Amino acid sequence: MRTKLDNLQGLRGVACLLVLGVHAGGWESDFGVSREFLRPFRWFGFAGVDLFFVISGFIIAHTQAGSFGNIRAIPGYLFRRFWRVYPLFWITMLIAVPAIGAALSPTPFPDWFAWLTLTPSEFPNYYIAPAWTLTYEVAFYAAFGLLLALPRRWAPWALVAWGAAIVAVLSQQSEVPYYAATVGETLFSPLILEFLLGCAVAAAVRHFPPRGGRLAVLAGIAWGICWAVSFSVPGRPYALCTLPLERVWSFGPASALIVYGCIVAERQGTLTLPRWLRATGDASYSIYLWHGPIGMSLHFSVLWWPHHTAPHLAWLAFMLSATWGGGMLLHRWVERPLLNLVKRRPKTPEPVIVEARVSLDGEGQHDERLVGILGDRSNPVDLEGPADAVPADVFQPLVDDELIFSGYPELGSRPELDTGLGRVDRHAH
Repeated sequence: MRTKLDNLQGLRGVACLLVLGVHAGGWESDFGVSREFLRPFRWFGFAGVDLFFVISGFIIAHTQAGSFGNIRAIPGYLFRRFWRVYPLFWITMLIAVPAIGAALSPTPFPDWFAWLTLTPSEFPNYYIAPAWTLTYEVAFYAAFGLLLALPRRWAPWALVAWGAAIVAVLSQQSEVPYYAATVGETLFSPLILEFLLGCAVAAAVRHFPPRGGRLAVLAGIAWGICWAVSFSVPGRPYALCTLPLERVWSFGPASALIVYGCIVAERQGTLTLPRWLRATGDASYSIYLWHGPIGMSLHFSVLWWPHHTAPHLAWLAFMLSATWGGGMLLHRWVERPLLNLVKRRPKTPEPVIVEARVSLDGEGQHDERLVGILGDRSNPVDLEGPADAVPADVFQPLVDDELIFSGYPELGSRPELDTGLGRVDRHAH
């Protein structure tokens, strides 16, 4: 039983709206209005990309933790990752090219092969502005897929070595390029460190007791604000966006702390992000791709729109509704059906029943013996020792409401348990 991390979806919604805000702020600045409502986003909205990178690193490391050393798992992993990225991207490109083609015609220095394959290029995609970030996503997915061939105990050290190699390469460079034009520049870019920070967050969530969730969130926000302000250039709102080292230092650790804090706080029951934000997170990839070409097309189509205060607010509502709402519809009618085409149908498992002493506080002070399901015989859980931590998505305590779902006879009334707080100290098949 896989636990959905609702706050993580909410954070994807936050990241998506930050990116939407920074681009909408750029459109708004073209009109020279006396009061730019989205001006602050031009200074920090691009941090949504950094947050996306950390989230991606966390998700990959969290979901593939049990696949290391299993070479047969690599093709399926790569197919699912690439299916998640490419089909919707190509469909959006089919919409974007005619939608904003007139404004960009003739397109300077087109590099269609690199644009459509999301491989590195010195010429950025002019139709979908955030496409350059997907180049990093694809590169990280592919490299991580190769690392899955390593034994499980070697994997953390391989990721640490990758990060150390990036630092070593950066120490020898006098200037770090903003756009990675080659595979080497991509894999050893400072932005890859943000994916690796996400992997570190996954390891911390998996192996350490959940503590200090809200404090970590506050610390991450404070870190991001303090360093972003210190690196900002007066009168140049996008300056930090083009400084890779300063950008990663400002928003990488900040995003890692926020991701860790939100996940832990959800398990502690001290923080739950709003439902509408989680829904935006579900559609974040669609909104991320859709908002640029459609927003730019509408921007040039309604240049006649008056921009006194009241009509300007109406323009903002119109633009944000078209970009955010259109992305939500794209998710509902295109992205979700595409993902459902390859969604793995769950097999009826043959559960492995275990009896375990579960520490409710992670310190062994409040223990209770529970009977539960630990994986199944077709997908056994690999425990390295009797004190190994078992993640929340594989230990399923048989409490009253789950007994009906699982089809097992009543085992007696047992208190509800947040599995994210549990640690199996002893087990027996």
